[in-house]
Amino acid sequence: MSVKSTWRSSFSTLVAIIIVIGLFGGFITLFYFLFKITNLNALTLMITAGIVGIPLFLGAGWYFRMTKEKSFRQNFALVQRLRDRNTSTDKSHVLSETITPSLETIGAVNIQASYEFPPRVSFNFPPDNKLSFLANVSLVLKSSEIITIDAILKNAYPFALSVRKTDTKETENAKFSSLYYVFSTRSSLIDTVSNNQNIRSILMKQALNIKSVTFNGKFVSGILKSPYEIYQILELIRLLYQEISIDDYGEVDVEELLCYSCGDLFETKEEKCDKCTASRPTCCVCLLDLKPSEKEDVVRTPCCEVYAHKNHILAWLEKNPKCPNCKKDLYLWIRALKQ
Repeated sequence: MSVKSTWRSSFSTLVAIIIVIGLFGGFITLFYFLFKITNLNALTLMITAGIVGIPLFLGAGWYFRMTKEKSFRQNFALVQRLRDRNTSTDKSHVLSETITPSLETIGAVNIQASYEFPPRVSFNFPPDNKLSFLANVSLVLKSSEIITIDAILKNAYPFALSVRKTDTKETENAKFSSLYYVFSTRSSLIDTVSNNQNIRSILMKQALNIKSVTFNGKFVSGILKSPYEIYQILELIRLLYQEISIDDYGEVDVEELLCYSCGDLFETKEEKCDKCTASRPTCCVCLLDLKPSEKEDVVRTPCCEVYAHKNHILAWLEKNPKCPNCKKDLYLWIRALKQ
């Protein structure tokens, strides 16, 4: 806390105390003279003093309280600014000393770092790099334990795939199915990904680090915890992309994404409806978009009212009875949902 801020707080408190003492002294003096120069009895003067004095003292008390609250808010805001500045400095250090060198090691080019909050770095890969199928890659340090990665796929596919970490804390000797959920709009892709030993190996080793990877049309995104494992999530994205791209899926009907509230069309990567500002309809479990044709199979959680595929939220709650979004207990809701 700065000396200037402390001085202002002390001065405001002193002024408030002086005002209260002044009001009290003036009040006593006024009624002393009234008692001397008038024939009013003591009871009448006491009633008059109460009518006039109580609002004065309440007003003085209110002013004193507001002054203290304002001082507290100013001091709290100052502490928050200092904390944010220190946190931002730590993230910037991680960005410059850990992430950027790692990207250079794996052959990333056009690396551009921004140290404004939240710190981020954007980059690409040259044509001869095994990650060249990614374009406009961006890493954002959102918190000390959340790093997001977003990129554009140079070849788009009209379906979605999501791999998401469960909430289980036990990772030693755990089965793959208890650590990760695999979802896709193409059921055959779920088995293909789940049975790929290279994919399973990375996910099992990185169970405490990689939170999710999602392919959605021409976009891919992911969430991880450790800045030291950037290569691992990029390698996982590469392996998943291989499984997506090697198969011949033939013609696939592409369904437009509509707002569940007003029916307006959602643009690609648009998170809020232009017409009613409702959030993009996304399953809180598989993280994939909810198409209009799926509406009958979609439910909303009673706690935070996020959307989810009914079968996905049931699968989630059977392993963990807490909401995947707000973490509130949904044990009673499970029973109603199964009926």
